Amino acid sequence: MFEIYLFIDPLNTLCFNVEKDTINLAKKRKNFRFRFIPIVNLQTIEQSLNYHSRNKQSIEERNQAFQNAYFIALDIKAAELQGRKYGVEFLLKIQQTFISQNKFDHSIEYTKQCIDEIGADLKAFLKDRNSDLSKKIFLRDQQLARELSIQYIPTAIIFDFNSEEDGIIIEDYLLETLDMLGNKEIKSIYQLLNHLFLNHGMTLENKSEIYHKVKNKNKFHDI
Repeated sequence: MFEIYLFIDPLNTLCFNVEKDTINLAKKRKNFRFRFIPIVNLQTIEQSLNYHSRNKQSIEERNQAFQNAYFIALDIKAAELQGRKYGVEFLLKIQQTFISQNKFDHSIEYTKQCIDEIGADLKAFLKDRNSDLSKKIFLRDQQLARELSIQYIPTAIIFDFNSEEDGIIIEDYLLETLDMLGNKEIKSIYQLLNHLFLNHGMTLENKSEIYHKVKNKNKFHDI
């Protein structure tokens, strides 16, 4: 079974599109699971601003973008405390609105509306949103991203939980990787990498330096 841990910026359109593709793949392939992990730091904010051609903003506007991403990440963690599906549904719903309106400002009133519309418990959400637990989970995710040197979004960590193979980190996790994972003939990390490299005229033996291994999969069990 492949399991994908996808590190994303909740305010990034590219991440939004990859998230939807990942969900569609999970519906088609039964032995496939995913987790979305929002990360918020100056580097990811800069990448998102550049991606949306908003890289000429003032320091104040950049700080506001950072704050918006931080609050939305906390909202996602609070929603997830009622079940992972609520975290995913909330993330996609609020991203859809931001992207369609080209407006990325956090609003507690719209957040509450989204929570109502996805069927989550608003009272529980507001309590969790201001709790130390949500902040602790958020900080745990950020620490994990730092330990793994996650520098680009979207970045995926892929494990095969049916084997003892190391996991791998793939930066710029895009449709090509998803297409490979959708191939039912690919049943191991080794086969996945081999197909990816062959597509680029590479071999696993002489190009293994372009991906990174993750040895300790146990740290991901609680995410």
